[in-house]
Amino acid sequence: MNYFNDQSNLAGLYDLGFSGPQFTWRRGQTWERLDRIFVNSMWFSEFIHTSVHHLSMTRSDHGPLLMNISASNVKHKPSFRYLNKWSSHHDFLNQVSLVWRDCHHLNPLIKIWQLQKKLGRHLSNWNWKTVGDINLNVVEAEKTVAKLEAKLESNPEVEKDLLVANENLMNVIYLIAASAVNYYQTLFKQPSDLRPPIQHDLFCRDENFMRALDLTSIPREEEIWSALVSIDNSKVAGPDGFSADFYKKSWKIIKDDIV
Repeated sequence: MNYFNDQSNLAGLYDLGFSGPQFTWRRGQTWERLDRIFVNSMWFSEFIHTSVHHLSMTRSDHGPLLMNISASNVKHKPSFRYLNKWSSHHDFLNQVSLVWRDCHHLNPLIKIWQLQKKLGRHLSNWNWKTVGDINLNVVEAEKTVAKLEAKLESNPEVEKDLLVANENLMNVIYLIAASAVNYYQTLFKQPSDLRPPIQHDLFCRDENFMRALDLTSIPREEEIWSALVSIDNSKVAGPDGFSADFYKKSWKIIKDDIV
């Protein structure tokens, strides 16, 4: 081991250290930290906030290493993002109705912004209390596995419990993975909408009509709704964090302020 360390130092490589379980390999009652991540000085100069975490040994005698690279170790509050799954909840529209009110700013754009911020905070809290965090089961399962692995080093009798905990962790991960796979399989099986060829003669024939259009007039509610329904619900949300799905499903509640 000393020879290995000496050669690593000569090569200018440095062990990043770790957090989490102490060992990364196990055979019987033998535990070792065999897996490591080494970097050089150039890496440190480019990615100073790099950390390594030892994950649990699930269905393997080796524990995988998770490297996290961030520009800063300062944690920022994540911005609001609307989740399309919320609209399928039976109480969703009721929650929107409860909050989308009592803003009386004279500027309609500021009023909508205030309503969106207010509703965003409310839906985030409602999600935690009612819908739940989709990653919470994974986190809890990982904690259970980590605790049992720590006990196994001194108490071999918990190995059966560890096997059950590992199986539960894999099942929870599989549910999330299966949902993602199903979504993309369905998406890619959908027939593509081929646009018809452009008929250039229409532009010449209707040139006078186009010039007569009043494109600066305020759009009607029907025009706004027609444009809205043409947007795919799976499109990425805009800067306000709300996707097209929210505006479609909540239109009857919010349309007076939007129009």
